[in-house]
Amino acid sequence: MKSARAKVLHTVGGQPMILRAVQTAECIGADRLVVVVGHQAEAVAQAVSSRAQIVLQKDQLGTGHAVLQAADLLRDKSDLVVVMYA
Repeated sequence: MKSARAKVLHTVGGQPMILRAVQTAECIGADRLVVVVGHQAEAVAQAVSSRAQIVLQKDQLGTGHAVLQAADLLRDKSDLVVVMYA
């Protein structure tokens, strides 16, 4: 995207993309939301912190690695985990 702003903070229809993903998860009835943040973690966390738990992925090593960063929060808490991209 060639931007200094984190991709998930770019707006679509006046809202950051990350908030659209959070709203979608809420609409489908998610009991709890965990957002894994990496690039510009503070800004992304600030955008969703009131609606989701935040987990830091220090090294961005891919989607599987991001899910592993949240594993402790998810283990024994849910029978179903949905991974969404923003």
